[in-house]
Amino acid sequence: SEVSDTGPCTFGNVSTSVVGGNSFSVHGDPNLNVVLTLPFTFRWTKTFTLLLDAVHQDQSLTSNTTHTERIIERHVFSGVQIPGTEWKLKGHRGRAARINYQYRVLCSPHYYDYTCSKFCRPRNDRFGHYRCDEQGDKVCLQGWQGPNCETAVCKFGCHPEHGYCAVPGECKCRPGWQSELCDECMPYPGCKHGYCNGSPWQCI
Repeated sequence: SEVSDTGPCTFGNVSTSVVGGNSFSVHGDPNLNVVLTLPFTFRWTKTFTLLLDAVHQDQSLTSNTTHTERIIERHVFSGVQIPGTEWKLKGHRGRAARINYQYRVLCSPHYYDYTCSKFCRPRNDRFGHYRCDEQGDKVCLQGWQGPNCETAVCKFGCHPEHGYCAVPGECKCRPGWQSELCDECMPYPGCKHGYCNGSPWQCI
């Protein structure tokens, strides 16, 4: 089917400034290499069609605003592209022009996955303590755990039921328990010459 550059499924369009006169070549001239950026705010579809036009612009000699444009070469390419930093090289040899170009798709910062729809932003506050790996998965900072890395890892050996911590490496005892690891019960207040056996507030 014919490709339209104005249809409802168009991602957008972008143009370069004038890159040469009636006859030019960008080969070996880095000043003529042009990078075009086309931002998008939707999930990347992976499949796309690129419509590339080489346009000749006739500028009026009497006016800086009057000009006409004529397409001298058109190239249409459809493909599948996974987001990544590597460029893909393509070429087109037409009747009027030979065009070499590279393309790639980059996700916006903090977006990942094949569709650029997975969000992960590193943080280190009360809502989480993590960084993001290359796939956009959360990786807990040292001393933190849980789905959002918001749970502190207590001191090694801290009793899992009778102790707790608000920051990594500490061990605070719940009522009725004591010792460095919160694994000793506390006898009943005022109990003299007695003790507790596995349960707090006893006086045996």
